Amino acid sequence: MWIDAARCTGCGLCAPACPYDVIFMNEGLNIAQKCTGCAHRVDEGLRPRCAEVCPHEAIVFADEGAPAIAAAAAGRPLEIFHPEFQAAPRVVWTGLPKPWITGAIVDRKADEMIKDASVTVVDLFAAGTHTVQPDAFGTFWVRNLDKDRKYRVEVRKPGYKDFLAVVTTEGDLDLGTIALEKR
Repeated sequence: MWIDAARCTGCGLCAPACPYDVIFMNEGLNIAQKCTGCAHRVDEGLRPRCAEVCPHEAIVFADEGAPAIAAAAAGRPLEIFHPEFQAAPRVVWTGLPKPWITGAIVDRKADEMIKDASVTVVDLFAAGTHTVQPDAFGTFWVRNLDKDRKYRVEVRKPGYKDFLAVVTTEGDLDLGTIALEKR
C-alpha cells in the first residue's frame, strides 16, 4: 500500500486502521507516512537501505521465488506476518516468534520454588505434546506453540497435587505463580 501525499488530508484515520501498525503521522508535514521499501532506490536498481546496511544479512530483498530467498530461508518455511489479516503483504519472514506459555511453580507453605516438577502441555486438537522442566527458580517456558489453539497444561511433582488448566494461545501466556500443595 502506498500513501499518496498529495491526497492525504492528515486526518490520521489510517494509522489506527493499519493492521501492521506501521503508519505514522508526520506532524511537520501533516501527512501519514510509512516505509516505501525505498522505492526511489529500487527504481535506480539499488537495494532498499535496510537490506544494504544489515550487517547480518537478515533482510533479503529479491523477487518471490528468487534463489536468494531460498538460500536465506535455508530450508525454513516462509511465513506471512499475521496471515489472519488477509492483507496479501509482499514481505515474507522466516522464524517468526510463536506463542509461548510460562509460569513459576512454588510451594507456598515451604516458601520455596519447585524446580524438579514436570510441566507438560498437550494440544487438545492435534497430536502434540511438549514437556519441560522448570529452571532453578521454578520458572518454565514452553515455546513454539501454535496460535489460537487450546492446550492442557499439566504440572506434576511426586508428593504434590497435580495442577491442570486448559488455556488458549491467543498470544503469549503467563500463568503467573502456580502454587502446588502437598498431598
